[in-house]
Amino acid sequence: MTRKLEFEHDWQWDQLSTALDGLYHKGLFGDYNWAEKASKREITAADALFLSTVILARQNGVDV
Repeated sequence: MTRKLEFEHDWQWDQLSTALDGLYHKGLFGDYNWAEKASKREITAADALFLSTVILARQNGVDV
């Protein structure tokens, strides 16, 4: 089983959820389930790495 991220503070989850919601609405990823996973505190390290890489690529003009 893959472990979910663990944060020390609730505000970290809130900030991650808000950030993913905003990035979704800006079109940097197309599946709102990522933002929902963050709001449910179900994001894993692998999820975070995947999202970070895709968002960074798209911000730099890479079509993924």
